[in-house]
Amino acid sequence: PISKYVLIKRVFGMTLHIRQFFWVLLAGAAAYFAGRLLPTTAFAWLNILLKSGITVAIFGFLVWKFHLSPEINTLINAFWYNINNRKSP
Repeated sequence: PISKYVLIKRVFGMTLHIRQFFWVLLAGAAAYFAGRLLPTTAFAWLNILLKSGITVAIFGFLVWKFHLSPEINTLINAFWYNINNRKSP
């Protein structure tokens, strides 16, 4: 593990954030299991839309709420700022 860290640091100039990675995995597991809890319908397309939509929404919310990715937080905050500050015609 230490040699892998040194290699990534030297070659790519990146630092691994093990604690943050653990929280991302935990958020992904929570989103996955939440999607699995949804009942299955008789329509395949509806299943795909509902289950994947709920999974992505929960994962995105957890990543945003717990500030696990600064880039995602900046993107979502800018989106909400633009929505809330729109001028009506």
